[in-house]
Amino acid sequence: MVSVSVCVWVCVCVCVCVCVCVCVCVCVRACVRACVRACVRACVRACVRACVRACVRACVRACVRACVRACVRACVCVSEME
Repeated sequence: MVSVSVCVWVCVCVCVCVCVCVCVCVCVRACVRACVRACVRACVRACVRACVRACVRACVRACVRACVRACVRACVCVSEME
């Protein structure tokens, strides 16, 4: 039986790594789309606002999904090693 503390630590480490990677990728895509839409109407200031909003929303969604998947895999992996 895997100890809870090991699982928690693995989850935290994996989630931090996964979230950083996922957020960078997702933010770039979300920013480009949001900026193109905003800039068609009224540029720079609108672009920055739209970019931040899109980035936060996309990042949180992708981060939570990736984090849960990676966490489950990591915990299964740790429990199999014990």
